[in-house]
Amino acid sequence: MKKTFVRVLVLMLACVMLLGMMAGCTGEDDRRGPVNVRDPYTEPITTDPITITIMTKRHAGTTNDAEDLWFFKYMEYWYAQYGYNVTINVTQAGDPTEQTLLLLGSDSLPDIMWGMTLSEATATAYGVEDNLILDWAPYLNEMVMPNIYKRFQDDPAMLAESTAPDGAVLTLPYIAPAMWHSSPHNVQDGSGLFVRQSWLDACNLDMPTTEKEFFDMLRAFKKLKGPSSVPLADTDMMLEYYLWTCLGYYGGASKYGTSPAIKDGKVVLPCMTEDYRTYIKFMNTLFTEGLIDSRYFSTLSSSAVQAMAASGKLGVFGDWTLGAVGKDYKDYVALPPIPMGGNDDCYLTRLSWYTTGSVWASSKTEYPEVVAMMIDFIYSDEGAFLYRYGPKQGEDPLNLLDGWYYDKNGDITYTEVENGTYANIQDYQRQLIYPIDTAGVRPVVVTSGSGETLTYKDAVTGEDISAKVTLDLNIDNADNYWHKTSSETWRPYATSVKLGSVWLSEDENVEITDLRAVLNNYIASESAKFITGRRPMSEIDEFWDELEQMDIDRYLEIYVNAYAPYMESVFGK
Repeated sequence: MKKTFVRVLVLMLACVMLLGMMAGCTGEDDRRGPVNVRDPYTEPITTDPITITIMTKRHAGTTNDAEDLWFFKYMEYWYAQYGYNVTINVTQAGDPTEQTLLLLGSDSLPDIMWGMTLSEATATAYGVEDNLILDWAPYLNEMVMPNIYKRFQDDPAMLAESTAPDGAVLTLPYIAPAMWHSSPHNVQDGSGLFVRQSWLDACNLDMPTTEKEFFDMLRAFKKLKGPSSVPLADTDMMLEYYLWTCLGYYGGASKYGTSPAIKDGKVVLPCMTEDYRTYIKFMNTLFTEGLIDSRYFSTLSSSAVQAMAASGKLGVFGDWTLGAVGKDYKDYVALPPIPMGGNDDCYLTRLSWYTTGSVWASSKTEYPEVVAMMIDFIYSDEGAFLYRYGPKQGEDPLNLLDGWYYDKNGDITYTEVENGTYANIQDYQRQLIYPIDTAGVRPVVVTSGSGETLTYKDAVTGEDISAKVTLDLNIDNADNYWHKTSSETWRPYATSVKLGSVWLSEDENVEITDLRAVLNNYIASESAKFITGRRPMSEIDEFWDELEQMDIDRYLEIYVNAYAPYMESVFGK
């Protein structure tokens, strides 16, 4: 499918870029001036007290002060092992987007922005043009940042995506390596639809394999539970992402098909294809026949959907997990893709995964090498584990936490989780240990699994991707079961091919931002009208004409050109 030579060439060029960073790290940066990079590990750069300021994003539902999080207190202790006297001051962001722009606009960045996602457009404006953001490139070497340096060596494409056109590395990625049980978490396409097996049995039906069978199943469920019942509901637009996957799109996902995605080896906008007509008809059928809630496009919240699932009202439930259905979790089976609209191939972007723009820093930080030490630590195996899980039980050098231990099934847990103080380990970790998942590396931690290395076959490229068996999915609990049914169903369709971040010129950034704002709003409003019947589907061609008048072709052209090198590396054309 792809030309191996072209892909190898692209990766070689990325490797050359990385080696260039290392070779030039103590030389002259023509754009930013001389960079004198010092070794922060052999001996302290300074013995004076250092204060590192951090603004961090937090997970929803956390209630404690970010200053109290264990990881940042532990880092003060960690720095002391290298002879530094570091105090870390942490501030929690309210509205991350608003505060990012406010801090950049006022030139008052803290030393580190932690999990405060920075777009390439904003990085270009404030990092490349105004030089407010620290360029990590001089520090990406075996002396200062050996862990992220090694990860960039292993995945040169990730480095290329993190590098601005002028060679600066202004942000560092969040990396989620493949694990054998990989679930729909942190993916770009939705696979999280689950069907209630007992309802299929009651209706004498098998799992649907065609669009007609899918609708027949929902109609049968509605008949089974009464005319006022609504058999399907989802959170986070799982149904829409599932539908676009079934129509053959992958590499990116968006409501109404407004974002670039891949189909048949090309970058396209799904909303400008014939598949959009299929999508509208599908959603319109669901809406007009009462197969989805009438509030689906207005006020239906995720919590309301989860409450419907918990009370046993849903035959098809879409969510990131099955926790909401309680003890009935084993009655739900992951719905496999159903090729639609003449499409033959379905692919799901998962496997190894990363996202750029995760962690970045101020160019005015006084000791960039010392700041780099902490950032690099969370890209090490030890640091990634401590960041997420904290200390082992009885081994906290700070004596702040009781710590984790293995339960009888070999899974990591905490006393405060087992006694009900915290609902689950994620709640415990996010409240007490770390601020946000999307920083550093998601640790590959073997708990109840065998630890053996198995292999995924990338469904698009055919490449082998190694992964460890970290969990024994046969242990009977809701989380393991959810992983198991999802993984077994979707593994054959999994790919790492995705449309990641792209760096555009300043003019292109302005143009794409303006176009996106106008187009996305219009597409959303008109799509909802088509689906609910407020605008006849006979006007879809007219709708496309309207989008062309709004320069949607130019919008796509910018992305097609920007993604051309990546697409060539994968598909060789």
